[in-house]
Amino acid sequence: MENYIAYVRTSTGRQVLGLEEQQLRINQFIQSTGDNLIEILSLNNIYFDLGKYTLRPKSIIELDQVVAFLNKYNSVKIEVGSHTDSRQTHKYNEALSDRRAKSTVQYILSKGIAVGRITGKGLGESEPKVDCKEACTEEEYAQNRRSEFLIVK
Repeated sequence: MENYIAYVRTSTGRQVLGLEEQQLRINQFIQSTGDNLIEILSLNNIYFDLGKYTLRPKSIIELDQVVAFLNKYNSVKIEVGSHTDSRQTHKYNEALSDRRAKSTVQYILSKGIAVGRITGKGLGESEPKVDCKEACTEEEYAQNRRSEFLIVK
């Protein structure tokens, strides 16, 4: 498993899995569609700054692990679903989330993943992690500005 690192989240942080443990954990999930690679690989979430669609440096580290996974499992196809918080209009958020999905997909494609293995979709504020119909803290709003990676095949 060259260039591939998997982690397990523990109460004290992240613990690196051995190669055999990695393979067992991946094999448990690899057959399921609809699962989020962030959860399967125990990655940190891919977040965006308010009103922006550029990737943060911390996100690149996580995206490189997604790329390594896709290189290892070349039959897997994923869909990037990107989200916004709810502080702008529906139309604005749809367009912003679409740009976030495109920038995430473009980064993965730039690393050599075939075009047919990844798609992107902007979901606006339609699937929040934190319901911010009432006032939320900045941290709560930030949790909604994210990209997810669903296995579609």
